[in-house]
Amino acid sequence: MEENIEKFLDFEDQFKQDTYERWNKDNFLHDLPEKWSLSKVALESSEIVAYLIISAKKSGKQAYIHKAFVSPSYQNKGIFSAIMRPTMRFLSVLRYQSMAWSCPAENKDLINSYTRNTTTRTNFVSPNGKMFYIFERNII
Repeated sequence: MEENIEKFLDFEDQFKQDTYERWNKDNFLHDLPEKWSLSKVALESSEIVAYLIISAKKSGKQAYIHKAFVSPSYQNKGIFSAIMRPTMRFLSVLRYQSMAWSCPAENKDLINSYTRNTTTRTNFVSPNGKMFYIFERNII
């Protein structure tokens, strides 16, 4: 990932940042359990079109998506599903039991989408007082 860090940082610039915190180099390179083997990126002509930054939680029983983005020009074209389906199969082979991720409470479109594809939703308030929902989906 380090050799492509500038591509990831440029990719982050494509998004309005009213609901998500922009990551810097340290965020992307921060080491977490299994992050380097679980995270995925989709490329088109060597350009990033989507990525999932994932690590292991709960003693390797849960995969946690820290960040997931699809380039605006590729949204609503099945790219997220195309990267998520093989990721879920991969996690299943590795015997992960669930996948979790968070979403800011004000992002209603994502919340509606996530609610259709999850088994649980819980509330979480960040240290800065911002409300999030944590979604979880069973894998096995």
